[in-house]
Amino acid sequence: MRWTPLSPPTGEAFAIVRKLLLERPRGFQDLLRSGLAEHPSSHNPRPAQEPRNPRRLSSGRWAKQANVTYVPEGHPFVSSNFLKHRILPILQTHGLVQKKARIRIPWPETVPEEDRPEFAWFITPPREPQSTDSSTFIPNESLSTSSSDTTLSDPSSIPSKLRKSRESSSMGISDDHVDGPTKQKWDAEEHWDRLVKGGHPAILGGEVKELAREGLQDAKEERLSKIGERRTEGEGHRTERMEPMTEREMWEWKDREPGLTTRLERGHLNTRRQNARPAKERREREGWGVLQERVQSWMGRGKRGDFQTRAESRDGSGHRSGRKTFGMK
Repeated sequence: MRWTPLSPPTGEAFAIVRKLLLERPRGFQDLLRSGLAEHPSSHNPRPAQEPRNPRRLSSGRWAKQANVTYVPEGHPFVSSNFLKHRILPILQTHGLVQKKARIRIPWPETVPEEDRPEFAWFITPPREPQSTDSSTFIPNESLSTSSSDTTLSDPSSIPSKLRKSRESSSMGISDDHVDGPTKQKWDAEEHWDRLVKGGHPAILGGEVKELAREGLQDAKEERLSKIGERRTEGEGHRTERMEPMTEREMWEWKDREPGLTTRLERGHLNTRRQNARPAKERREREGWGVLQERVQSWMGRGKRGDFQTRAESRDGSGHRSGRKTFGMK
């Protein structure tokens, strides 16, 4: 039997999910049954709830069997499995809906405590901007990256206590990371409308990922430039608390001093060599600087001046003054 891929969800299915979740957060079963009630179908006379035998023989033992919710033929949900594994994951990947535990969901006061399931789906709340500047939003939390502390081999250029930073957000990047009014802004309402009107989820998902990737790249470049400026300002600004760099950011930093390794680059060494490597690299760098100055000073004089100096140091016999001549009178 030849396998054929399933067709993508229709815009009507996205519209039903959006309408139900705008009312209040719902569990999966509540979302499924409410969706069936929103779109009654007469193609299949089979009822939505069909009770089955409460007990059945399974592996030699009697076990309970719960009621099964059937989706009528022609319904946009297609089936409960299609709703769980296709429709909701697409919306979650696009950053439009989220699934969290009951204690982490902003429930409205009209929903009683006993009607709140352990886990529920809800519309992703809009992120409030921190300033009036334009920002590039990242709709998917999984597309963002987390950063960890790291240090250069120069212990004096970085404070001893470094705070951990995390560049993740459920809806976007902070406004201070991105500058300029020309940055494209992700709009959840517009994205919902495009899905409901029949936009292909794969194409829209690609646009979301590309926009998120651009936002992360702009944020990283802005962050590196700010940290680099603060690191190169001089010793007078060392007392100011500086934001740490990740290992990858430090490798990509264009103003990074050559010859200095990071913590992960020294991971193959033992503890004694790891602790001694920063000082060794600093000594080698200082020695190389002195040697480079000598080479530049020698090259600055030129070959002609060097030959003139040598000629002046020779006597009339063709030998350098101050040296003994053996076998010559």
